[in-house]
Amino acid sequence: RDAHLMKANLSEAKLEDVDLQCGQLAEANLQKANLVRADLRFADLSNADLRSSVLMDADLRSSDLHRANLAGAHLTGARTDYAAPTDEERARAEDFTTRTR
Repeated sequence: RDAHLMKANLSEAKLEDVDLQCGQLAEANLQKANLVRADLRFADLSNADLRSSVLMDADLRSSDLHRANLAGAHLTGARTDYAAPTDEERARAEDFTTRTR
């Protein structure tokens, strides 16, 4: 719980049944990770790379999925109630900041 793993490379990690509730995983590389039954409630997964990850039966309730890349992710049985999708206003502000640097 409350793990601080921002920008961590956890690609292909076996994290089945892991408790990452309230975890800070912004910009983490979780590509092809096994997150079956993972507890990710209230986790910050903004800008995380979750391509082809396995999130079957994972608990993503109230997580922040802003700009998370879920292409090819397996979400069968995952709970996503109140998960925050990409915030378009925030995305525009991020894009503006990136272009003006």
